[in-house]
Amino acid sequence: MLKPAGFSIRTALNGAMALQEAWQQPPDLILLDINLPGMDGYEVCKCLKANTVLQNIPILFITGINDDQGLVKALQCGGVDYITKPFNFEDVQARIRVNLDLPQQKKLLLSEEKKRSNELINNAKRGLRILVAEDNPVNQEVVRMFLASRQHEITIVPDGKQAVNAATTREFDVILMDIQMPIMDGLAATAAIRAAQSVTGSYTPIVALTAYSDKQRALNAGMDRFITKPFTRSNLLDTIEALVKDRKK
Repeated sequence: MLKPAGFSIRTALNGAMALQEAWQQPPDLILLDINLPGMDGYEVCKCLKANTVLQNIPILFITGINDDQGLVKALQCGGVDYITKPFNFEDVQARIRVNLDLPQQKKLLLSEEKKRSNELINNAKRGLRILVAEDNPVNQEVVRMFLASRQHEITIVPDGKQAVNAATTREFDVILMDIQMPIMDGLAATAAIRAAQSVTGSYTPIVALTAYSDKQRALNAGMDRFITKPFTRSNLLDTIEALVKDRKK
């Protein structure tokens, strides 16, 4: 699936072979199964993270173990994402591209911030209170980096239930809402927030951030805008600023 999409692929049949391959020629990203013969995926991940040359390679676990304990263990030993089988290839490809693009995005962002003048830093586009509901640590970091360039006040929660709690107890200028999240998904969370705001008379713009393309369902749930992952920094910031500008009219 990945070769026709333009990726260069190397494979290993077990953990020891994977470590040897990585040491001989460090890859840009590793898709790692958990149930491997001999050394399991968790052990392989720990070995990679203990090596100063290899420790920054993104590791995406891809496994048939579909439970919270497996997810937590994978993230604790250094994985950046956790994909369960059977998987949707478009979803996997999107997650791979996000993790491959992240180092380059960091470099570009640092370069851009060095050139930014005091006038742009202090302009009227900064200082928003933004709630980010996103369960993926990599996506959290990408959004945080993008928003930091405007000096926004950022609150991040990992599931829809916590998003509802935050949105109904604090004031935010914008909410960025992932659709697929544990405990309560983004559609249900948005509906709950809108129900609460119908009582208080308040309204907070909500932007859907998702790897899926069901735009109408998001709008029907009460979201105002729809951004498909992977997204660009300019796309995210322009959408937020346009929403805030429309609210001030």
